[in-house]
Amino acid sequence: MYTLPLGIDFIYVKSNIMKLKHSQGCFNLLSNFYFMGLIQYIKDTITEMKHVSWPTQKQTTIFTALVIVISLLTAVYLGAFDFVFSKILEMAV
Repeated sequence: MYTLPLGIDFIYVKSNIMKLKHSQGCFNLLSNFYFMGLIQYIKDTITEMKHVSWPTQKQTTIFTALVIVISLLTAVYLGAFDFVFSKILEMAV
């Protein structure tokens, strides 16, 4: 039986349905209740990671280079517009 801070006891039944029972407000095993959920989450994550289709080293290298090139081109493009608009503002003022 696990008691939550609000005074609600969780009693596990064979059919995996929880019955709620009001208690005297004891605070025990709350961290253990969440810890079990954390362990299940980690197990599920490991299972899902086995289903992932990971890219090859060559694909990773190509995509990384592509991101760097596109980032540099975007920086040059925005820098050019910034330069042009700042010169226009200097002439206007």
